[in-house]
Amino acid sequence: MRMVALIVRRELGAFFRSPLGFIILSTVLLLDGLLFNAYAMGSEERRSSSVLMLFFYFSSGTTLVASIVISMRLLAEERQTGSAALILSAPVSEAEIVIGKFLSAWIFLAIITVSTLYMPLLIFVNGSVTVGQICAGYLGLLVLGAAGAHLAALAWGRDPRPVMSRVPDKSIGAEETFAADVDDPVLIRRELLRLSERTARGLRAGAWTARTVVVKLRLANFKTITRSKTLPEPTDVAQQIYRTACALYAGSGLDTRARLRLVGVRATGLIPAGATATQLAFGEEPASWRDAEQAVDKIAGRFGPGTVRPAVLVRDTERGGPLRGWESA
Repeated sequence: MRMVALIVRRELGAFFRSPLGFIILSTVLLLDGLLFNAYAMGSEERRSSSVLMLFFYFSSGTTLVASIVISMRLLAEERQTGSAALILSAPVSEAEIVIGKFLSAWIFLAIITVSTLYMPLLIFVNGSVTVGQICAGYLGLLVLGAAGAHLAALAWGRDPRPVMSRVPDKSIGAEETFAADVDDPVLIRRELLRLSERTARGLRAGAWTARTVVVKLRLANFKTITRSKTLPEPTDVAQQIYRTACALYAGSGLDTRARLRLVGVRATGLIPAGATATQLAFGEEPASWRDAEQAVDKIAGRFGPGTVRPAVLVRDTERGGPLRGWESA
């Protein structure tokens, strides 16, 4: 906090030592005074509360513009004087620099805003407004000015928050919209298998396992049904995701010949793969599906996706015979 206070003191002193600070101050007072006289104190009779509302209405515009101009000056002057490199090399963190400059801009803006207090006081003396109304209006101006200064700082790229190259995944899945509505359960289960394969590959590629499987079904009338199930243990195995998806589809309550426009499979409740462990019963062998699918991933990485896939997903033209329906047990 000591370094932040030093930066605030330095920047405030720079505002009052430079002509720009007094130019901003005089410009805001001039514009607020002209607008107050032209619109608020015009010849038309108004209630004092309406006059106060008009004052804060046009003052919000001048305050917002002033906050942006003040914030622009913070970095422009550092570049002009060549002191930016000196500040960045000083024993102070970037967060302290950003916070100190922001506070100095906001305090200077608060000084400018409070200097217009004589205008609402004229309304208070000659009208029937309360102190609470005036304080609430100025509080709004200060909050608006702080927002403007913050937006200006973000526009210049000054932000103490770390830059994240990517947002952590919350769910991984895939969905498919059919070219024509489908009412064949065999084709729907086949598509669920293909989507489960894609979802499992996405999980393994990101080193995730999922606790919950979600199935999305959109009917021909665009009504969407979503069903989900939480697994006893997290998984990244396509066959387990597929079996769960089929069970959710069967338990969706739809008629066996319901026409579907879209189906989707999604895995949620992601957990890092290294943080999960499968509990085996005494003498039980671990499932081989995971090893098989990891081997398929290696083949796909070398020869391209789709090189190895379940036989049911091979098209007629690729295997030279009729495509037979296959359903999970």
